[in-house]
Amino acid sequence: MSFLEVQHAFMAHLRDPEQHPAPTDVEDRRMAIYRRLFINNIDGFLSSSFPVLKSLYAEGDWQQLVRRFYADHDCHSPLFLDISEAFLDYLDGPAFSPRPCDPPFMAELAHYEWLELAVGRSEDEGTPVCPDIDTPLRLCGAAALAAYHWPVHQISSDFRPDAPLAAPVFLLVYRGLDDKVAFMLLSSAMAQALSLIEQSPGLSAKALVGHLAAPGEEQRILARQLLAALGELAGKGALLGA
Repeated sequence: MSFLEVQHAFMAHLRDPEQHPAPTDVEDRRMAIYRRLFINNIDGFLSSSFPVLKSLYAEGDWQQLVRRFYADHDCHSPLFLDISEAFLDYLDGPAFSPRPCDPPFMAELAHYEWLELAVGRSEDEGTPVCPDIDTPLRLCGAAALAAYHWPVHQISSDFRPDAPLAAPVFLLVYRGLDDKVAFMLLSSAMAQALSLIEQSPGLSAKALVGHLAAPGEEQRILARQLLAALGELAGKGALLGA
């Protein structure tokens, strides 16, 4: 075999030792060290990235999930920090086959936990703002909107919903001024307003009201409600001046 073929055979065995035999010219004791090292690294990153998801599994079922991800999914980034995002791709791709022990909400829960990581790593330097009706606004780079069909913010080892929600739940996940990651449950109207700001940075509360309500008393009521909500978000550092 060529050197490249040797490398491919070596890695195929490390990724899936049940399907690919170990190299015959390497002592199995040494191969066992490599097998443990690689799978333990992957397990460690997934366990720390998705602690709630892991808590829903028996240890053997979790280990099997980690092994199938490692064996079946081709990661395209050499960075350890990208393993969690690759796991999302795996859950969303054809290589993943749900088992009876896999909860139906696992993809959404994994995305929510990944979003907390992504927001925690994001960087943004902006201008703190106390918005009035004309202040141009933008979402902080360390904030992200998401909509889910399952109550992912409530799921734990003690609460496993049996069915999706009747209507989507809207969340804003953000890193606050204290550098801690938090979330805010949003009304559909507030989620729509923040989505407009996300799509068109620089919108003011006045412009948002024009998009969301008909002229007249409805706009005046919405303007008061919107300014209060936007002021709360700005105070948490999730909303900045554009």
